[in-house]
Amino acid sequence: MTVIEIVFSVIGIGIIIGGFVYAIYDSYCQSKDYRTSRKK
Repeated sequence: MTVIEIVFSVIGIGIIIGGFVYAIYDSYCQSKDYRTSRKK
């Protein structure tokens, strides 16, 4: 593998993991806000 291929694969994996974590975090925050707003 060349350096460019390694860099692109690392960036691709980072985007996939980052998007996955962001989606989970976003849904978690929404459910938390939903629960607190329901109590009021």
